Amino acid sequence: MPLNLGQLTCLQTLQYFNVGLEKGHRIEELGHLKNLRGELRINELELVRSREEALTAYLQEKSNIYKLTCIWSHQESEGCEINAEHVLDGLQPHPNLKTFEVVRYLGTRFPSWFNEESLPNLVKLKLSNCRNCKEIPSLGQLKFLRHLELVGFHKLECIGTTFYGIEVNNMGSSSNNAIIQVFPSLKELVLENMRSLIEWNRYQQQVG
Repeated sequence: MPLNLGQLTCLQTLQYFNVGLEKGHRIEELGHLKNLRGELRINELELVRSREEALTAYLQEKSNIYKLTCIWSHQESEGCEINAEHVLDGLQPHPNLKTFEVVRYLGTRFPSWFNEESLPNLVKLKLSNCRNCKEIPSLGQLKFLRHLELVGFHKLECIGTTFYGIEVNNMGSSSNNAIIQVFPSLKELVLENMRSLIEWNRYQQQVG
């Protein structure tokens, strides 16, 4: 990666970016590349130190990126779970994103923007080797989601009703007793290596 990467403001294609601590590899370099389009893979995200630092990538303003991959290594250290949660929160993509992959995420939960309002055009989502995660984000109302892959959630014990992206009552139906469709476009669901999973709470539709 050239040291003056941040000066290449008209650069449109950058398939991968390896985060580092030295000049030319800091996450802020991505912030200067306003015209990026296509696919972007960001590696070594454990080297990003805060949400504020992650925000300097300005991913939420990059409307022409249709596929984003965020990758951590498994070099865990004290406080790495909280830091990873803050960093991913700061890497919120533009709503135009269609394919999103998160690999070896070190946090225990996902940011609140994992929902239909922030990711309205998402078609494919893969969350891989998120071994510290104890919950799955609310995904059931992603209208265009066709492929969902959840792999290596080692600490996940229960897939709860929040997974459907709606409020449900104790009977397992929507709180207002109306028919609400969940995962309306889903064609393929992959669950793999869920070694602690013991319960999956179902959603029951009822006519109001």
